[in-house]
Amino acid sequence: MMRPFSRTAIFSLMAMGALSLAPCVCAQSADTTEVARRRMATRDARQLVQEARLAYQAKRYSQAVEHYRSALLTLPDSAENTKLAQFIRLSLSDALIAKAMDYRTVGRYDEAISFLQEAIKLAPDNKRAEQELIYTSDPVRHNPALTPQHVGDVAEVTRLLELGYAQIDLGKFDEAEKTFKAVLKIDSYNTAAQQGIESAARQRSQYYKVSRNSTRAKMLSEVDAMWEESVTDGAPVDMGTDEPFSPDLGAELRYLWSAAKPHLYRSTLYVKRGNKPVEYIPLYIGAGKTTFKDGKIYRNGTAITIKSAPYNAAKNRTETRKEILALKSKGINTLKPDSPQPIWFYELCDKLGIYVVERAAINPVSKSSDRTVGGTPSNNPQLLGEYLDRIKGMYYRTRNHSCIIAYTLGGEKSGNGYCMYKAFQWLKSVEKERPVICLSAEGEWNSDDILF
Repeated sequence: MMRPFSRTAIFSLMAMGALSLAPCVCAQSADTTEVARRRMATRDARQLVQEARLAYQAKRYSQAVEHYRSALLTLPDSAENTKLAQFIRLSLSDALIAKAMDYRTVGRYDEAISFLQEAIKLAPDNKRAEQELIYTSDPVRHNPALTPQHVGDVAEVTRLLELGYAQIDLGKFDEAEKTFKAVLKIDSYNTAAQQGIESAARQRSQYYKVSRNSTRAKMLSEVDAMWEESVTDGAPVDMGTDEPFSPDLGAELRYLWSAAKPHLYRSTLYVKRGNKPVEYIPLYIGAGKTTFKDGKIYRNGTAITIKSAPYNAAKNRTETRKEILALKSKGINTLKPDSPQPIWFYELCDKLGIYVVERAAINPVSKSSDRTVGGTPSNNPQLLGEYLDRIKGMYYRTRNHSCIIAYTLGGEKSGNGYCMYKAFQWLKSVEKERPVICLSAEGEWNSDDILF
């Protein structure tokens, strides 16, 4: 018969069993915690690898290197992580090579060599790392004079060059010149900066020429206005001397220009910058007036008996002079060119004393008798701007020449119509004295009644 256990004995046995079982339970709990920690660390390492790959793709190589390094340190050392660790080392090696290339580009060769050596240590079979290390360590294959300071200078030079040319585009020529000179302080042999200075100077010169021409035109206009005003009594100017004549001297204009007596006043128009004259322009001006009344042209109140001939300027001034003198010897006193002539032609006619009927550069080949809208260029409203441009160009170009006694709107076959009507109206609105002729008017209202 089995002897029964007491409660005390049973409790003691239970206590001893509990004590003997406790170490086993604690050991199992520690193993589970370690496994969980390793899994979490592996997961963190994988996350760092993913961030490193994104940084590498964005060419942020320094950031990629740091992420790969952190991943390698975070990854637990275990058999199951062997392949992942090898992948991280290879990826870190590639990132170090890329970072070394960036450093080499800016002349940081020592640091680049250090990165390449680390890449080789991580991946001994990386042939590219070995090749780049040889290249970077060889002074023959790269410029040992390249430094971070030089690279920074290059960036600043590029910025200044872009700024300088932008200033030229905005017409800020003085500022552009200063900018290009700042480039030369950094790089004294920079050809782009030298060319920029030349471009700024050239465009500044062109601006001054345009400004000078504008000033000259304004002053010529003022001279025109002075001739239209009455001149007070004063001492005459001796035409046998080179004494300059100025309309504001109050001299009486006793010597009037005509084809029979082509007296010209010699005046000098000058341009000042500040109080200093910078340019002198000689002008030869014929005093007097040409008028048109009752079908006749008058010069200084005397009717002109017109004897005309068609004529265009020869190839140069000398030959033209000879030919005009020959025509004058035959009694010709009026020339009728069939198109606008060189400006020296009108100057020569002023000096030699011969009248000119000026013609606009309008001579379209068309059926001049067609009066339908658009039937001829002269009756095409869409071409009005072109017609008026040519009429205005003719008038403003030669209006101050004394030899001009009449204006012609175009050739005989130019046709008539809307454009010619408007051209006649405009020219008559600005030219109050001299006749305006439309050779193809055929009895219509837009032509003064006179024949040459």
